[in-house]
Amino acid sequence: MNTVFLLWIVAFIGLLLTIIPPFLVFYGAISLEDNYQWMAIGMVVYFGSRIIIRRIVVD
Repeated sequence: MNTVFLLWIVAFIGLLLTIIPPFLVFYGAISLEDNYQWMAIGMVVYFGSRIIIRRIVVD
């Protein structure tokens, strides 16, 4: 598999980690504090992988 393709998968997982937790809080499945933690992890994963993808593609 291509490295960029794997990084896109990681970026998508990070994006899901920022989208899904608010719905889980709304339905009472997780607490607000857990929501903050999962969204922070998702943000770091998403932006980190996107920065790496951009450096690979531009170079």
